[in-house]
Amino acid sequence: MATSKKQSLFAQRMQSAKKFKSQKRENVDTLSSAVSSTQVEASYFGNKSNIIRGPDADVIHEENVKRLAAMTPLEIEEERNKLIANMDPSVVDFLRSRKSTISNSNLIKIDDAVSESSNMECSSTPSVIKTPAAELVNKYPNMDVIEPDKLEWMQEVPAPPLPAPGCPYSARFNFDGELLPYTDDTQTDGLHHHGEEPDRPGYTLQELMQLSRSSMLQQRVTAISTLANIFLKASDYDYCLERPLLPQLLNSELYLLLRFSLDDPVRSVVSAAIAAITNLLVNVKDEGCLDRLLGLVSGLRQPSFYVHLDLKPSELGELKDTELLKVDVIRGALRTHLLPRFRYILDRLDPEPVEVSHVLRCLTRIARHSPETALSVSRAPGLLDAVRRLLNGRPPRACSEALKLFRVMACQSRSLAESLVETYSLMEPIQRFIAGDQDETTMSLALESFYTWQTFLTYHLTINNVTVFMPVIQRLLVSYAENVSLDSAGGDLAHATALVSWVSHVLQVDVSSAQCLLPALQLCALKWLSQAAVVHPLKWTANTLLGAVLHAVSILINSQDLKNVEIQRKVELFFNSDNFIQSSQNLRKCSWLLEGERNPSVVDSLPCLGSVPPTLSDNSPLPIVTGLATYVYAVRSPQLSERLVASEGVQRYVEEVTKKIRTTTAHWFARQEIILVYTLLQVHLHIQNPVENSLVHQAALFLSRSIHADDRYMLSDLFDQVIFNKQFFRPEVTDLAEQLQSLQLSPSLHLEEDHQISARRAKLLNEALDSLQTICRCYQRELGLEGLSPVSPPPTLSASYHGTDPALPSDWHFLPIVHLNNIDGKREDALCVAVSCLQWSLVLECLRPRFVASLSVASRFCRLACVLLAGSDLFRDAQEWLGETLQALLVHNNLINFDDPIPGLNSFYDFYRQILEQFVGVSYGDPVFGQFVLIPLQQCHNIKLRKLVWCELGAVLRFLSTPESQVGVPLENFLEPCETDPDLLFIYLKALGQGDYSE
Repeated sequence: MATSKKQSLFAQRMQSAKKFKSQKRENVDTLSSAVSSTQVEASYFGNKSNIIRGPDADVIHEENVKRLAAMTPLEIEEERNKLIANMDPSVVDFLRSRKSTISNSNLIKIDDAVSESSNMECSSTPSVIKTPAAELVNKYPNMDVIEPDKLEWMQEVPAPPLPAPGCPYSARFNFDGELLPYTDDTQTDGLHHHGEEPDRPGYTLQELMQLSRSSMLQQRVTAISTLANIFLKASDYDYCLERPLLPQLLNSELYLLLRFSLDDPVRSVVSAAIAAITNLLVNVKDEGCLDRLLGLVSGLRQPSFYVHLDLKPSELGELKDTELLKVDVIRGALRTHLLPRFRYILDRLDPEPVEVSHVLRCLTRIARHSPETALSVSRAPGLLDAVRRLLNGRPPRACSEALKLFRVMACQSRSLAESLVETYSLMEPIQRFIAGDQDETTMSLALESFYTWQTFLTYHLTINNVTVFMPVIQRLLVSYAENVSLDSAGGDLAHATALVSWVSHVLQVDVSSAQCLLPALQLCALKWLSQAAVVHPLKWTANTLLGAVLHAVSILINSQDLKNVEIQRKVELFFNSDNFIQSSQNLRKCSWLLEGERNPSVVDSLPCLGSVPPTLSDNSPLPIVTGLATYVYAVRSPQLSERLVASEGVQRYVEEVTKKIRTTTAHWFARQEIILVYTLLQVHLHIQNPVENSLVHQAALFLSRSIHADDRYMLSDLFDQVIFNKQFFRPEVTDLAEQLQSLQLSPSLHLEEDHQISARRAKLLNEALDSLQTICRCYQRELGLEGLSPVSPPPTLSASYHGTDPALPSDWHFLPIVHLNNIDGKREDALCVAVSCLQWSLVLECLRPRFVASLSVASRFCRLACVLLAGSDLFRDAQEWLGETLQALLVHNNLINFDDPIPGLNSFYDFYRQILEQFVGVSYGDPVFGQFVLIPLQQCHNIKLRKLVWCELGAVLRFLSTPESQVGVPLENFLEPCETDPDLLFIYLKALGQGDYSE
């Protein structure tokens, strides 16, 4: 029995192709027979060419029309296909676009028979299929049938409708972490592989988090790397998103997802997770700004990023990981065993340099949090040993970050710094990096070595290493004096700044050990100060170097009274230069106190500084002006002092700081500028004939509210030398009578003759000004400022938790009275304290109204009223000063509003009740006490206060004996506007009808 052999797939496809060709040939023959005798009329081609342009276009068009008119439609079609096959597709597309404007009426017409034949032949193919798709038929296996529904996905995605203005839409990011616009046709590299909004490029955070848990390795790595890039740029998007990005990321438990990825067995996932965690925890701008402060006065000090939790240790331990991460990210991260994992990565995984850098940066941020977290890093088994081994590598890997970690940890406490030096022998690599050859690759190592050593020297540690290392330092100083100029490369200037600031720290600790450096140091100062007058412009690195060398020379003057006349002449020449004029003018442009702004994205659970201050810009003159002020104050030259503080730029800067000082003073970046203003005020003391005493005193008063709590030692000198210095009131003392005559009292106020008020107030003011030294000692004692001075060596170089808060509240001049009220005046010196405080309050109300104006009139009224509540008879002994201060306050009676919030009081109503009860109990009708009772009863104030007196405490009215001439406000204020409350009117009528009260 014969069996047929089964055809192969190739044979089947060849047979199918032959059948298709024969069928196609039959169709063509049929079409040819139908149209062979049909000729095309010349009019069908139009009177003008749609492709050719120029003077010969019509002639060429006529020749083409004649040739086409002599051809049949089939011949035209064959020639057309030949041209398309031989021409570049781009040229064909161009020609078609030129002809796209032709109307359908100009197309070649064929007879009905041909039209019907074509319709029959093409009825099975939809007209929507484009020519390129149709041309693919039968050119490849299994492409013999066109399937339009399967080809639709290859069509262009329609442009999405733009959202309405002001309507929010989801944020999408590319793989570099950049926020993409709503539509962007240029973004094509894998940015549309998502289900939602497929027409928009990029990925949302939700999509990236979902991809980071994908089973596909490449998707996980790509998603985590993209998240890392987004974290790095998160703060840049705060002003274009509905809510800041970083708080949303932290609240989404994203850290735990990254922490799990850090334990992944795949190396690429671990690497991406390290970068993501580092970018999440570390603020790159903060680190850059803090490093930029190195080399400045107090530039080694570090801010605090501590998160205060009002929880007991037992309650803190009961928090879940997710709960702790939401209130304190760093503590939550430590609970997830992040430190042991970092140790494993450094020890076992042989990480790349970039991965080592990420780990060290993350550890540095953890150490910045608090002394407790720094101690946790130091106690993590094997962690710092692994970091220390990085300093021994050849070449060393990420050594600058390793040294920075040790420096930041040492800043937390002196005891920790001492432990680090002894345990890890840090001086060996530090000295090796400083003494080694310097190039671009090792410059960061040398800089970090200098500043790490300076940190130890500030604690009076490693002093023994200084003497042995002096020849190296001397060689470097001489080399820089010979080879480095102010227009040298920025790296050379930065290295010179670190070197000079190291010398300054040695001079502060042990001057005798640095005697061999003095000639080279003075040589450097002379050279660079000479160049300061001619090198233009002075950028940040040059300004920082000049400030450092001036600070070093100032230390020499203060410690050894070593005044170099040549250096002084160079400073005088600099004051005459255009560079100094430009620097003094830039003070206002580059001022944090005037221009600083906080970043709204600062998260309570992960604090950061949040801003790039203008004081650290390239054009900022902060380092050199601070250095000049320090040097001039040390020299104590009246001429130099006047040249500095009387210059137009410096004077306008101090004036604007006094007028426009903002709430940004309670910020770490304000500290350097506060030190500058403080030093400028001290320089002003050396001017023999000052002309701006009032301005300087105003600046000192405003500075008293701005000095940070950690720098409160500056207040003691500020109080003694400026604020309570009588010389700063000389213009006011001289013209006191004229100023008091100009007080704008109401013309209807015929309480006393104006000259009598002026005479009495002038007498009291003169008496108060004569008692300024007594008042100063009282305030220093009451505010805890007696004998304050910088502690040497300091216990820490990091700010305390409230270290950047103002050392004194805005109402500090009332604090002694408030303290007396809290203890009911039970002190032997209560009267002295009350009188001193009232005297100073009177001086400020009359002579410094701008300073007290920052506190509302109602708040000042309540502070004065505390004298009435501080004991049963204290107000009587201080009656003269209390009454006059109240009269000065009532000049602003129209500004009193007891309904506004008053700092320190939960309710003015309750406070007023205390005053009324005290008045009934102990006043015996005292007229000054009566003034305080009457002021809130004016018609402009809340009706509840009047009802309190008339309805509940009517006995108050029977004790009132304050004469009309002493009330302090016009009588009309108690009558107008007319009372409209029916209950109160009934009480008035009832009291008058019963004769309870008489005129």
